[in-house]
Parts: sequence; structure tokens; C-alpha cells
Amino acid sequence: MAEEFNPLAMHEGNIEDNPFSTTIHQGVERVIKETELCCKEIIVDTNQKQYASNVEAVANQGYSPLVLLHGSHIPEQEKRIQ
Repeated sequence: MAEEFNPLAMHEGNIEDNPFSTTIHQGVERVIKETELCCKEIIVDTNQKQYASNVEAVANQGYSPLVLLHGSHIPEQEKRIQ
């Protein structure tokens, strides 16, 4: 059985403070409006260890796919899917 489509966009810091995040947010809103699909957006702390923990937490909650904005600072071993 295929996993449920349950997307989540994770922004690091305030959306309005970053033009890239603002553009992604507008894109998410457009997808929701045009497709009527649900896509959750959350804002997380910029702390690197907390960011990685948040990624793990939302994945464990069943969100998939994850759109990680500014997640390039997650150590390589934490990027691997178990």
C-alpha cells in the first residue's frame, strides 16, 4: 500500500524575513488553491540541532514529502533515511 500524500513545508525562521521563504509560501498557497490538496507549513527555530530534531519529528508524524527550506546545515549522517 502506498503511503499517504501528506506534504509539509518547513521554514527556518520567519517567512516574511526571507524572500526565498516568501516565494515558497506563495507557491504552497497556489498549490492548495489550484489543487485543493492540503499542505501544512511550519516555522522552526534556526538552531541546527533543533532543526534536525524537528525534521525527524514531522517525518515520524507521517508527513511526506517534506520540503526543507534552509536544511543544508543538517549533518550528513542525519540526512540518511533509515
